[in-house]
Amino acid sequence: MKTILGNNITKAIEHLNNGDVIAMPTETVYGFAANALDESAVKKIFELKKRPFSQAISIQISSLSEIKKLIKVMPVNAEILAENFWPGPLTIIFDKSDYIPDLVTGGKSTVGIRIPQHEQSLSLLRKINYPLAVPSANVHNQISCTSAKEVFKKFENKINYILDGGASSTGIESTIVGFKKNQVIVFRLGAISINELEKVFKGKNIIVDQTKQTNKLGSTTPIFKFEDAKLLSEKSYNKIGVIHFDTELIGVIPKKNQVILSQKSDINEASKKLYTAIHKLNLCDLDKIYIKPFPDVDLGKSINQLIERLTSK
Repeated sequence: MKTILGNNITKAIEHLNNGDVIAMPTETVYGFAANALDESAVKKIFELKKRPFSQAISIQISSLSEIKKLIKVMPVNAEILAENFWPGPLTIIFDKSDYIPDLVTGGKSTVGIRIPQHEQSLSLLRKINYPLAVPSANVHNQISCTSAKEVFKKFENKINYILDGGASSTGIESTIVGFKKNQVIVFRLGAISINELEKVFKGKNIIVDQTKQTNKLGSTTPIFKFEDAKLLSEKSYNKIGVIHFDTELIGVIPKKNQVILSQKSDINEASKKLYTAIHKLNLCDLDKIYIKPFPDVDLGKSINQLIERLTSK
């Protein structure tokens, strides 16, 4: 199988219509995509990602008008979230209809749905008559890709087509939100911060339940949280990489082994570059990578949770 990297939406749709898996851009990270109603195509996603069949795959659509046949009911709080954050990096959990194959949802009665905020992907979604199953473009429990080139490096000759939409604009996964009765529950912190959700619900208590997000994320090079004492105990600084939020470590680690995510101290810029920085240092033949935690506010909370999942003890 030869992998084509391009920006031809028509060609991408041809592959989808043929039951193939493609990679496509979103504002969060790149995703694998297949016709969510075609079980054989969805199975290819699980196999490509080496993902357990018990783990659900979220669905992407182009507009709210498509959602009625996919879900049983539209909760009032879901309407509020959709009005404020769709298109955008928010996945909402619904009770699914029988229209969606159980394979997509890992046998569960619920499904995660979102409308992406990426014009190229929205254009593709508007031109097809089925929803797409779209998990992140990575091997299960490995870090995601935020550019078409990163997907190509990891999955060349394993998929037919990679739709190149440039670098992801947020660079971390979507926030996942669900409901229990009228209570809003965050199941994964992501590109939409708790503060943004609270503003919409005007101070209403929002529960964060990340018990299902405790699995570690893998990296070719072991990753540790940045601590001065740990770093100073290292014997070979040439084999150490450091990812900083905004300030370089002077005089110890070689400059080529350090990545500053935002010299302007901009959390949005830093989040966009985090995965790319890890991919870059993974190619540098290092023994360890240290990541300095972000300021623990707004989007920084989401990224610090992500760093917890990335780092070894």
